[in-house]
Amino acid sequence: MGKIKAIGATTGQLRRIVLLEGFLVAAIAVPLGLITGTLSAKYVFLGIFKLYRNENIMMSTIRELIQRGEVQLIVPWIYVLAIGVAMLTVFLSLLRPMKIAARVSEIEAMRYRGAQTAKKRRKGYSDITIGRLTMIHLAGSKKKSMMTICSMAITGLFFMVIATVLSCADPGEAADNSIMGEYQIFPIIEFDNKEHPELEWCQVQKNNPLTEELKEQILQIDGVNSVECYPGNYVEADAFNGDREGIIGVPESGKELLENGIIEGTVTYEELKRGDKVIIDKNLLHWYPDLKIGDVIDAVIRDGDEKCRKQLEIAAIGDYDLGFTSYHYLLMAEEGLRSFSKYNLNMYDRIFADKKYDADVEAGIKAIIEENGRIEMKTWKDFYDDWNSGMTLTRGACYAFLGILGAICIMNMINTMIHSVHVRKKEIGMLQAVGMSDLQLQIMLQLEGLFYTAGTLIIAVGGGSLAGYPVFLWAKNNGMFGIRNYHYPLAATLMMIAVLVLVQVMMMFAIGKSVKKDSLIDRIRFDS
Repeated sequence: MGKIKAIGATTGQLRRIVLLEGFLVAAIAVPLGLITGTLSAKYVFLGIFKLYRNENIMMSTIRELIQRGEVQLIVPWIYVLAIGVAMLTVFLSLLRPMKIAARVSEIEAMRYRGAQTAKKRRKGYSDITIGRLTMIHLAGSKKKSMMTICSMAITGLFFMVIATVLSCADPGEAADNSIMGEYQIFPIIEFDNKEHPELEWCQVQKNNPLTEELKEQILQIDGVNSVECYPGNYVEADAFNGDREGIIGVPESGKELLENGIIEGTVTYEELKRGDKVIIDKNLLHWYPDLKIGDVIDAVIRDGDEKCRKQLEIAAIGDYDLGFTSYHYLLMAEEGLRSFSKYNLNMYDRIFADKKYDADVEAGIKAIIEENGRIEMKTWKDFYDDWNSGMTLTRGACYAFLGILGAICIMNMINTMIHSVHVRKKEIGMLQAVGMSDLQLQIMLQLEGLFYTAGTLIIAVGGGSLAGYPVFLWAKNNGMFGIRNYHYPLAATLMMIAVLVLVQVMMMFAIGKSVKKDSLIDRIRFDS
């Protein structure tokens, strides 16, 4: 740069030289990236589908849509966005080098030998060991070492946080959260269907198919332990902006769950039997944040063809599983709710069986409800399959993306180590000339790589473990992926540690072998 400037290059021309070099590299790298992404996108999705071998409607539908080309994985605007982001990133990364090139002094640049300045003079020792040699080098390039560690650690932190969320998203727990019991049957209900007015809830309750006789039939099936009937209804009120909200009556068997779920306020099950107090699920506050304990809801409730008004006081706020509420966010005792109507308000029959899934039990229940023709059924297995397929797709996409970020960071570490050894070829040659063995050289390089790996893991695993828990709490409070319990991502953590250590060991052996290709004389004569 100094020689070019000495023969007449301007500051602007030096800047443009650096900028052009960067964009020439991008002109090769960006198309390669786009081609690789295009070829791999379809196979990544198909690979995810292959991992999930149990068929269900969602996964099979997605697979068919992709295979038939009805859903395009490659969209033109994504190419434009990728190119734009890549070029912007390249430009931002070149600002500092362009600034340095513009400040080059002709005389100083022509004298430059890549050498040491008084400011960078390294500390010496009377006794030299492999560990001290390693620390001398790392101390002499603190800024570069910390940048490498930080870039890898940030990706590691991101990996740990995402892995924490994914590990907490257990399909079995999500299914437990989505349904109470192993099977749930309910009458077919439709609102505002003018062709089938008989499906309105106010009409269904007059001739409700969920009868005591049906309950007794189900109890006769081998493998069924119990059937719990939960009555329900719908409430219209100005507090809900005139919309309809569900209210559910909890039987004595659910008394403990109802009371233990209260997170704000106090009310007993006995008080809820009177029918003038309700508990609201905290999810209702998402739509109506102004509701609070002590408010009185002026409710209109349908009783067949009639309407009745009830004053319902909000006595407490609770946090309940969706399987418990079935999206009915007003809760009271069964006795209190049944007092609102002279009809059969049974809305859900929750069936508890010996096993989470039993084909014979399911077939028996289906045979009973198909005779009626007005009942639908949901099973624990239905929810499990849906969550499992959805999480398989989500995990595959997340880990594929994190794998790309990880590969970039590992390449950064490899580049740092290769450059570090390259500029020290002469120093390494002199150390070997005074007695350093090949084994000692290998140990020194391994210690340097271990510094980057250990630094990355301490920040990524330690910081990621701490950061993952608040994210878990946020995901739980917002109902993400049906998360209810915390699970530490041990498998993902061990995998990340194993990959980093393996890459570091392999890289150091490769670099050490590369260094030994040159003769000792050539290394001593080397001028970076």
